[in-house]
Amino acid sequence: MFPNVDAAACEAFFETHSVFTADEFHAHLAAQRRRGSAQQRTRALHAYVRAGRLHRLKRGLYALRPAAEPVDQEPVVSLLQVAAWMTPDAVLAYHTALECYGLAHNVWFHVLYAARKPAKPLRLTTGLGRVDSLTNSTRDQFSRAYFRSGKNSH
Repeated sequence: MFPNVDAAACEAFFETHSVFTADEFHAHLAAQRRRGSAQQRTRALHAYVRAGRLHRLKRGLYALRPAAEPVDQEPVVSLLQVAAWMTPDAVLAYHTALECYGLAHNVWFHVLYAARKPAKPLRLTTGLGRVDSLTNSTRDQFSRAYFRSGKNSH
């Protein structure tokens, strides 16, 4: 499908990665010692997006589109997976972490992650929810509310 990039290696990668970064895609093909430069692999990635096989969630973050899903809408993906890949150091936080371990009593459609340098919030237009980071302001608001409640006094 794409000159100098092995389509079979791309498809093998897609079988095991429903949400992934461009760096992971490049590393997989480079480790397989496939022909093609980094620029050719990037072009192949963009061609898969244009063909409807992949959906770009944000710069450098992609989701695999199952064949049965319409090309004109976002694919249905796990918000937990998306949150885990928002930044290289993303860690699922608070209620989101409880959901991940199956300990939450209900499902939220607002997923939170913590990171040193968080990305902008991501809202999936399919109505599945929102992926957001814990910013310093969020932590400050929590701290102020906690101290105002008087629960910190002994």
